[in-house]
Amino acid sequence: MAIDHGRRVLIKALEDAYIMEAHLVQVLGEHAKDAEHDPLLRQKIEQHLRETEMHRDRLEQRLTALGAGKPAVKASVSSMIGQVLGGLAGARQTSLAKNVRDDYASEHLEIATYLELITLAQAVGDQDTVRAAQLNLRDELAMEQWLTQQLPEATLKSLEQEGVQVPGNALVNAQHILADAGMGAAGGQPGYGVGQQPMTGQQTPGVGRQPMTGQQAGGQPGYTSGQQGYASGQQSHGPGTQPPPEVFPPDQPPVVNP
Repeated sequence: MAIDHGRRVLIKALEDAYIMEAHLVQVLGEHAKDAEHDPLLRQKIEQHLRETEMHRDRLEQRLTALGAGKPAVKASVSSMIGQVLGGLAGARQTSLAKNVRDDYASEHLEIATYLELITLAQAVGDQDTVRAAQLNLRDELAMEQWLTQQLPEATLKSLEQEGVQVPGNALVNAQHILADAGMGAAGGQPGYGVGQQPMTGQQTPGVGRQPMTGQQAGGQPGYTSGQQGYASGQQSHGPGTQPPPEVFPPDQPPVVNP
């Protein structure tokens, strides 16, 4: 009975994650259109839109494998998405900064969702769901880091679009303030300036690496941005910890065994 109940709880968590990703596919499509005058931002949003479609499809595969049907995506979506995104709507009329800010908030919701899903799936012994959620989590961590870098510049661009004269040192000053707050060099990394290309390969946090587990999770060395083992692209393992479980490359999603 305990196993059956755990399976039902896992299916409900997968359904919630699926509804979230299906809704964000629609949101990112609109945000890509809004960014038509910012080629770098639009390119990145369209890239993450494709990733989000894959995330949704992986979750559907797991639901099918567990004998559950694809949940209906309600117009109102779920309450958690409405609280995070709906509550932000209308705070500012300018699309660029508002969209980047809302996408940043969405990434944190997705990261939290996958941390919960991985922990739950691990507890009930569903390793296929663990691996699928790990793949999705890796993309969300990378996008969250990119948006952290992009948000200050998007804010200043929005001010200029509203006709506000922005001092030439405004971005640098914002970077210093954010660094003092523990955000690192937010908005100041190569690849995030105007006309620059987004970071690729080893520069992109999370890409080509496995989500961190064991003593790394929860803010231990090797997990938090800027600490050794994360910013360097290397993984740190505490004494007696096991290496993280295998993670498939992006082009090799987990095999679903109905």
